[in-house]
Amino acid sequence: MTRIEELVSIISSNASKIDQFLLSEGKPTPSFDADAPKKLDLSQALEQSRTLVLEATTELNELLLGPKELLLSNVVSHFLLSRTVLSEP
Repeated sequence: MTRIEELVSIISSNASKIDQFLLSEGKPTPSFDADAPKKLDLSQALEQSRTLVLEATTELNELLLGPKELLLSNVVSHFLLSRTVLSEP
């Protein structure tokens, strides 16, 4: 199994746990709708699943960008952030 497949598996299994919990509890699933909850109300075990999903999606994004695009993306982000910070009074 490749690292990409491992990450996809981590994302899928842990996102499924979160989704099943929210549905079984009658809680809304995450969305960007105006009336969506501001924060997920998860147990500690499911917070661990959430963390695993977030870490795996970050790594997958970085792997798929590759070294050149990842470096360029980080340089641009840092440049824009430094301009914003330095321009504040």
